[in-house]
Amino acid sequence: EPTTEPTTKPTRPPSTKPTAKPTSSPSPSPTRLPTMKPTGTATGIVAFDSGTQGGQTWSGTITTVDSYYDKSSDAPYAVELVTNNRRSTWYLSFNDSSVTITKVKRGGEVTNMGQIGKGKTATISNWNQSGLALVVKVTEIALGHASIDITFGP
Repeated sequence: EPTTEPTTKPTRPPSTKPTAKPTSSPSPSPTRLPTMKPTGTATGIVAFDSGTQGGQTWSGTITTVDSYYDKSSDAPYAVELVTNNRRSTWYLSFNDSSVTITKVKRGGEVTNMGQIGKGKTATISNWNQSGLALVVKVTEIALGHASIDITFGP
């Protein structure tokens, strides 16, 4: 019969102090948010760097976080809208019914900036303090993915 007694005695009692300081977590959001710095689709995030001059576009498909991680899709689960502002980061993500625009401030505060349905657009005026608009259009929503077009400036 197995014994429940340890075979060796610890040299010191276990610590009751935490090994790391607790960190605050962002507010709950309807979709999970990326927490890593994007380096391409290997992280599940693709970066769209519009610059400040206008004329930049991106078209592609994004999937749900669950579809990305269970490998049912190799499409990214988010698009980072690269800003020249180090105080916040903007993301586009998909939650099976709409594309969500989310702003994450440096301290972790998460703000849902809006939802975009199929055939709808959202416009962010004065993107990157350029005087130009960034327009996101959802062209398709299907099972597990959304197709989007991003246009910056004229």
